[in-house]
Amino acid sequence: MKKKVLALVCSLAMVFACVLLVGCGGSSGGNADVSNSKYVGTWVGKSASFMGEEADMAEVSEGGFTLVLNADGTASFSSGEDESVGNWSETGKGVKVKGDDINFEFKDKDGDLEASVIGLHLLFEKQ
Repeated sequence: MKKKVLALVCSLAMVFACVLLVGCGGSSGGNADVSNSKYVGTWVGKSASFMGEEADMAEVSEGGFTLVLNADGTASFSSGEDESVGNWSETGKGVKVKGDDINFEFKDKDGDLEASVIGLHLLFEKQ
C-alpha cells in the first residue's frame, strides 16, 4: 500500500513539475507560432533620425533598409548589399530579431516598426 501511495505522489509531482515547466516557456528562439502575426511581411525603412535630427535615408544606407519577417519565424535584415538572417519572435512591444550577427528589437509605433542603434532611429513601414 505504501508503495502505491508513494508512486501516486511521485506521479503527481512529475505532472505538476511538467505543467510548471511548460508554463515557464517563452516565445523566444523562433519556436513560437508567428504565422498569424500582424508583423509577418516585408518592412522598408521610411525615415531615419540621428541624435534627434532627421537624416536622409540615402545617406544612412545606399540601398535602404529592408526587414523581412517570414511566417515560419525566420527573418532577414538587409542594408544595401549586406544581409543578416536569423529568427524572430513577437514581444509585448513589437518584434525581436536574433541571429548570429543580428540582435535587434523593433518596437511597434502606430503600426510602423522602430529600431534604435547607437543614436540612429529607423522607422519601418509595412509594404
